[in-house]
Amino acid sequence: MALDDEQDPQLIKGSHWFALLAWLTLALFGVRTISHSDFWMTLASGRWIAAHGVPHTDPFSLLRANAEWINPLWLYDLMVYHLWAAGGAPLVMLAHVAAVATAFLLLARAARQFGGWVAIAAALLVAGWLLAPAFMVRARLFTLVFPALFICCLTLGASRWWVWLLLLPAQVLWTNMYHTFRLGPVICLIFALQAFLLWRRARNNPAAAGTAPVGLASWLTPLLLAGATLAATLVNPYGWRIYEAVGGIGFGSGSLLLSEQISVFSYLFAGSDTNPLIWMAAVVNLMGLVAEKRRLPLGVTVLALLGTSLAIMSPHYATVMAVLSFPFFVLSIRAAGLFLWDTFSDVVQRRHVLFGRLLLAVLLVTIIVTSGQLVSNHYYYSSGSGSAFGYGINEEALPAAAAAVLEQERFPAALINNALDGGNLLWHLPRRQVFLDARAQFHGQPLLHLAARGFAGDPQAWQVIETRLHPGAILVNCCQPQATLGLRTILATGHWSMVYFDGTSALLLLNSQENRALLQNAQLKTRGLTNLELARRAYERRIATQWFPAHSPALIGAAHTLLMLKQYAEAEQVYLTLTRGAPHMVGAWLDLGICRCQQKHWSDALVALRRATGAAPKNALAWLWLAHACQQLNLELEAREARQRAQKLNPALASAFDAETSAVKTNATPPRAP
Repeated sequence: MALDDEQDPQLIKGSHWFALLAWLTLALFGVRTISHSDFWMTLASGRWIAAHGVPHTDPFSLLRANAEWINPLWLYDLMVYHLWAAGGAPLVMLAHVAAVATAFLLLARAARQFGGWVAIAAALLVAGWLLAPAFMVRARLFTLVFPALFICCLTLGASRWWVWLLLLPAQVLWTNMYHTFRLGPVICLIFALQAFLLWRRARNNPAAAGTAPVGLASWLTPLLLAGATLAATLVNPYGWRIYEAVGGIGFGSGSLLLSEQISVFSYLFAGSDTNPLIWMAAVVNLMGLVAEKRRLPLGVTVLALLGTSLAIMSPHYATVMAVLSFPFFVLSIRAAGLFLWDTFSDVVQRRHVLFGRLLLAVLLVTIIVTSGQLVSNHYYYSSGSGSAFGYGINEEALPAAAAAVLEQERFPAALINNALDGGNLLWHLPRRQVFLDARAQFHGQPLLHLAARGFAGDPQAWQVIETRLHPGAILVNCCQPQATLGLRTILATGHWSMVYFDGTSALLLLNSQENRALLQNAQLKTRGLTNLELARRAYERRIATQWFPAHSPALIGAAHTLLMLKQYAEAEQVYLTLTRGAPHMVGAWLDLGICRCQQKHWSDALVALRRATGAAPKNALAWLWLAHACQQLNLELEAREARQRAQKLNPALASAFDAETSAVKTNATPPRAP
């Protein structure tokens, strides 16, 4: 007896309703506020395209004004801008949820031949968790509908006439929306190879072919379709040159320099930048390879292997894995179920109806728990996300407030910014150009790496920036990793003064005669501190009224900056608020312990540092500070054990920490970050 409702309707009665619930749960992962930085570049580009047409030269860059620019996302940018104009953030978010939901509806139709509704429901939950970190308003999510359509059509049969009518226009749209369009012809080739092998087997051994297609058209049609879809990729404003623009870009991986997977401050939450379900999903695929007794279908097997390999290379590929592997997920879950059924056949056969009900109960509990994680905001709260469940936007981790200052005051045009903030500035300041934005192919990796090193505190990189780019003002996003180290390096040069600070953003001006009026404008500082106080009050209200409050990027940036400025008492108060609102924020406990160590509050520091090491046992810096606090309290055994743990985890950092700690009497400060 099989674990399949078609073979025994009484075994898992009504399982199709559970598949529907799982599909709705997957869609629920996309119901979140918009908080990521690259969305604003999309809006700024779409607005420009709506007014001027498809771009061929760049209108945004201060460094490369009017340089040639090929935008492979132009149609997506235009679509998002019109959605925004029609219905704002809710409509944009719902459009992306609808696209992803449609993609998995198509995949469920394609996977129906590989397993029953229970297997499909389980596969939908696996796919939902794979998508969870990246289920944002992005082109790579919206365009998942295109590979899903290809897989569905080619699985059902490429020789049908309507497949051409669907896939060729889809390929044209895909080409003008995202660089993963190259997958279209590849998917066709994979299914052409599958059909060719089946045709050859049928011709060589007709008796063993069974119901396999035997006509020449069975593999020639998808092969021709691969050529036709490849030709369709040339239907774009740039012709064959679009391949030059996307040649160095992977299938949806993105760049760690230019996009945040969860949020710019997720590094404060231990393990939040990883997606362990990738490995669990890989195990699911492995089960299919081992447990499936039938001949594996070549097409879905190769796609699953491709998606899994990409996701293991980088978690950014998890979205591609979720789509390419979905039919094989269903096949694998069904095969694993049959294996368990056969293994425990004596027990199951006697209580097969009860077994089916128990299986559905487990599935229902999983759906309820998953939905509860999302609706309660616990998932976003625990992962360190900048988003929250619901609709709308959250720009607190972006320089939206600083942009208003830049618009009203006469700041120098040569304002240097990091790449992540470029799109937000362009959206809020349409009449200004920016130094950098998130277009890696346009700006080039050398410049982006130079800027990243400069903003992370590399003195040599910053000297090169000042010498070559001659900025008149600087915008630092204090929420980003190592941003306050960069801020300290910049201020240490003596060339710059901070004139505005709101927790998220710090605006610095060159100490020059031209900037004298702005440097003496006390209202700028007052305005920034007022914005910071408003953010603090809003976070306090969320803590008081919500179990899992949305995080406050402004307070995170403020705490780091105060610590960098050695205002330890003020930083401690902010960190106390952050740890009260998010007790699992490892970075906040560590920095709270550092603040207390610097004030020689050793007992209180010990409490915070024990929390930090308990939550992040692989953080060498936390163990080093714990050892330092224990030494001051004469806890020699604990200090020695903590020092040994740190030495084992990161010997170089331990040596540097010892050297700095020995110089505390000369006002040196031990390092804050590895």
